[in-house]
Amino acid sequence: MLRLSRRELLTASCAASLQLLPGFAAAQQPRPKLKADPDRKIDTKVSVELITGEGGVGLDAQEWAEIFQDLNVSFSVRRSLLNDKPETIETTSGVSLRDVQVIGRLEVDGSITFADRRFTSANVAKIREWIDGLKTYGAQGSPKGQPMWGLSKNQFDPLFQALTPVLKIDPQGAALNKALDLFSVRRTYPLRFTADATQHLERDAVPETSDRSYAGMSEGSALAALLNEFGLGFHPQRTPQSKLELAIVILSPQANIWPVGWPLSNDPPKVAPNLFKIGEVELDDEPILDVLQAVGDLIRMPVIIDEYGLKVSGIDLRKKKVSHKKKRTVWSAALKHVCFQVRCKWELRVDEGGHPLLWVMSDIPPKDPKDK
Repeated sequence: MLRLSRRELLTASCAASLQLLPGFAAAQQPRPKLKADPDRKIDTKVSVELITGEGGVGLDAQEWAEIFQDLNVSFSVRRSLLNDKPETIETTSGVSLRDVQVIGRLEVDGSITFADRRFTSANVAKIREWIDGLKTYGAQGSPKGQPMWGLSKNQFDPLFQALTPVLKIDPQGAALNKALDLFSVRRTYPLRFTADATQHLERDAVPETSDRSYAGMSEGSALAALLNEFGLGFHPQRTPQSKLELAIVILSPQANIWPVGWPLSNDPPKVAPNLFKIGEVELDDEPILDVLQAVGDLIRMPVIIDEYGLKVSGIDLRKKKVSHKKKRTVWSAALKHVCFQVRCKWELRVDEGGHPLLWVMSDIPPKDPKDK
């Protein structure tokens, strides 16, 4: 029978305390001055070609010609050929020249249809924004507002696979720059700190070293959880040079970042059977962090804490203690009970490799930005 005893709690408490002893944790080092690399400029020429039916649409074509001329875009109209369809074609010459040809269809109502959008002559502002995105980012356009961070499936799948391997060395106790060096994904997808993230590390109160263990986790979820300790997150970023990197950004409620774990695609008991086993629990005013670590050891699963979310909610788990009457119960229920006492909740997720993890977060509803 699994049992949460005083012995397990003492073990957890000692493991946490050792991180504070001289020589155990990595020596504190000056915070790195991390700056974004300058982007190499790419000269992009955008051309728009509209195909028409048999009758043609002369007056509408003339109006569109004037619109695209004002946008400094090469424009042409031709009759439709067999197998013609709206598409966007990108070709590059060397490392600094790029041509983006957009083929659309001029409809009988005067609107124009492209592979992924439709415009009327009243949409000049939206057309300008779209053209600017093509000039900056090439055929895929600006990633802003697009699903999967503006990546195609052929871009997202290899990235996900690169973030799937288990992290080989636990970064616990290491300074942030040293911890990031342990992630092999950076050899394929460079890590770049945004200017705001760099200022945050230099200006704001952040931990000197990583306090948590991410042993056994895949690199993607481990990286997201590690950065969370420092008030940061990351997301894939498609650069104007059509390359992919991992942008490290400041966390905010609106930030669209890579998650710590993903939703389940299978029944919870099949994903994490140990979480639903019965054990004996008895707690009397014990530190919640010790309890979470001990339970994680017993159910053989990482328990990851949303440090940023708890801080925003005003919850400091380092000062919280919990109790549980002696009882044989399912571990999931016991965790729910103790988390409730400190205004938290947990969610079962899986990392990129399909390994289960528990994500502990605030149970306080986020404030409406309109509320003062």
